[in-house]
Amino acid sequence: MGEGVNQTRQPNSKLRRQRQLRGWSLDDVTEALSRLAAEDGHMGPDRNTYGRWERGVRRPQPRNVRLLCRLFNLSADDLGLVPGIESEEASEAQERLRRVIQGPLRADMQVVGHLRNLLSDWRVLDDLLGPRAMLPLTLPVCQLLDELSQDAQGTVRNAFLTCGAEYQQFTGWLWVDLGDHQQASSSYERAIARAVQGNRGDLAGYLLACQAEHAIAQDRPRLARSLAEASQARHRELTPAAAGWAADLEARTWATEGNETECRRKLEQARDLLRISRDNSRADEPSWVYHFVEDAFFVHEGMCLADLGQARPAIGSLEATINALDPGRVRDRAYYVSYLAKAHAYDADPERAASVGQEALRLAVQAGSQRIIDRLDSVRGRLRRWRKLRSVHEFTEALYLSRVQP
Repeated sequence: MGEGVNQTRQPNSKLRRQRQLRGWSLDDVTEALSRLAAEDGHMGPDRNTYGRWERGVRRPQPRNVRLLCRLFNLSADDLGLVPGIESEEASEAQERLRRVIQGPLRADMQVVGHLRNLLSDWRVLDDLLGPRAMLPLTLPVCQLLDELSQDAQGTVRNAFLTCGAEYQQFTGWLWVDLGDHQQASSSYERAIARAVQGNRGDLAGYLLACQAEHAIAQDRPRLARSLAEASQARHRELTPAAAGWAADLEARTWATEGNETECRRKLEQARDLLRISRDNSRADEPSWVYHFVEDAFFVHEGMCLADLGQARPAIGSLEATINALDPGRVRDRAYYVSYLAKAHAYDADPERAASVGQEALRLAVQAGSQRIIDRLDSVRGRLRRWRKLRSVHEFTEALYLSRVQP
C-alpha cells in the first residue's frame, strides 16, 4: 500500500491544512494523486490510505511523498513529511545511527562501517528530502566522529578521520545546495583537514574538486579553475572517475568564459577517464565519487554547450538525459532542467524557455535547493528582452516570489 506505521501517531496538521486551504475533500486529493501516479505507471492511494496519513496513523513511503510534493507544489518539509524523517529508508537510517550512538562509544572499525552505511543511506535521502531536512542529521554525526577519532589510534583513528572527512564533505554539499556559501566553505575546509590527517591524499584531491564545484555555484570561474587544476595535479593519487570529474569541472569554467577550445579539450579528457573507469567496472572507485558517471557527464557536456551559446546541440543532449532520468531524482532533474531552460533562451525561444524555467523552479522549490533557484537567475537575465511576454513575466514573478518566501 506504499505506507509504513507511524510509531508516534501524531496527526499531520501541515498536510491537512494544505488540503483545507485549497478547499479539497479527501476524494479530491486521492483522485488527483491517482492521476499523477498513473502518469508514472503506478496506482495512487485510496481515500482511506490518505486519511491515515493526515491522522498520523500511517506515513507515506518515498514514492507517495514525491506525489504529494508534486500535487501541492510544496516541499516534504512544508507538508509535515520530514519530522522524524517520514520514510521507511529514513527509519532504517535512523536505526543505524541509534545502534552507533546508544551505549558506550567504541572507536573500532565496526562503528566506522555503520557510519559509512548510514552516509550511503543519507546520500539517497538527500535527493528526496533536501538539505533542510538532512543538515540536522549530519551535523551531530560530524561532531561524534571528531570525538571518536580522538579516542582512537593508528589505522582506526585514520579510518575515523577519513569517515569524518566524508561527512564534512556531504555537509558542505548540503550547505551549497541551501545557498549558505560561508558554511559550505567551512565544512569543506574541515573535510580537507581531516582527510590530510587521515593520510588520504586521494580524498583531499577529490575535496579540492568539491571546492571547485562550490566556486562554480558562486559564479567564480577563475577560482573554480584554479581549484580544479590543483585537484588534477594530484593525478597520481586520484582514481580515473575522480580525476575525470575535476577535468569536467575545469571544462565548465572554460565554457562560462566562452573558451570553446579549452572546454572541449577538458571534456574529452574527462570522457577518456570515465571510459577507463567504466572498463575497469569502477572497481577502484571510492564511494564518494558515486555521482560522476556517464549520464552526469552527458548533462555537464550539455551545460557547457549551453554556456557556449550552442543552443540546439545543448537542447538535444539535455533532453535525452532528462528523459532517461529516474523521476525520483527531483533535485538532479531540477538542475538539468534549469540548464535546458537556459539553452532555450539562447535559442531565442522565450515561450519555451519560460515554460521550462517554471518547471525547473517548481522542482527546485520541492527539493529545497536555493542553489538551483539562484542558477535560474541566469535564465531570467537571458529573457529580459522578452519581459513583456506573459509567460516570461509569470516566470520572473514566480522566481521573485520563491526568494521572498520564508
